[in-house]
Amino acid sequence: MSVPNFSGEVKKLYDTGLFNLKTHDGQGAFVDACLSMLHGLDANWGHLIKKPGQTSVHDHAEDAALYKLPDGKAQAVDFIGGAGGPNPQPGWMVDSFIYKHSDWFDPTDHGITEGSAQPPAIVMPPGREEALDEMKYLDYYYTAPEGLQRPNGLSLNGKPDFEGIAAWYLDVYQRERLVGNDRPTSRAAYVNDIRHSDEWKQKHPGEQP
Repeated sequence: MSVPNFSGEVKKLYDTGLFNLKTHDGQGAFVDACLSMLHGLDANWGHLIKKPGQTSVHDHAEDAALYKLPDGKAQAVDFIGGAGGPNPQPGWMVDSFIYKHSDWFDPTDHGITEGSAQPPAIVMPPGREEALDEMKYLDYYYTAPEGLQRPNGLSLNGKPDFEGIAAWYLDVYQRERLVGNDRPTSRAAYVNDIRHSDEWKQKHPGEQP
C-alpha cells in the first residue's frame, strides 16, 4: 500500500484563490482545508503532530499531512513547495521518512489543547554509554557519503563541532528518547532532519531527502 496521489484535488483547492500561502496562518488554513477534503475522500489522512520547538500551527504541521499505512506506519506529504519563501506554491511531495500512527492527529480537530495527554516522559536522559555511542554514529554520518561528507566529521576548524552535537544529539535525539521513542526511531529523527538541511542538499544535488 502506498500514499494515493491527490495532487490534482489540492491544486483545485488552491485555485479557488482563498488562501495566501505567504503567511504562516494562510499556510495553516490551506493545510486544514486540504485535510478536511482529503479525510472525506480517505479516512487515513490526518494531521502530522509536531513536537515542542518545531514549527507548527496549533501543534500540527503547517505545510504537510500524514497518511496511515499498514502495520502502524505512516508517511507525510508536503502540500506547499517553498514554504516560508517569497513564492510558495501548492505541491505534492511525499516524504521518504516513515512515521508512526501515533504521529497522526484527527483532522476534524484543528487545535490540540494544552490539557491534551502527552506521551509519558522518561525520568532520566540517556546514559553515558548510549550518549557516546550515538555521538560516534553522528560523527560517522557527518563523514559518510550518504551524509554530510565532511572529512573531519564532528570537528570544525580544528575544534569539536559543539553546534552539531547540540543540534542533533541534544535537541533531537535526546528529546525523542525522553518522550519514549526507542534508539532507532530517535536516530532516524535526526538523520531525517540532517537530510533536510541546506548543507545536505548542497552535497546531494538532485537527490530526494
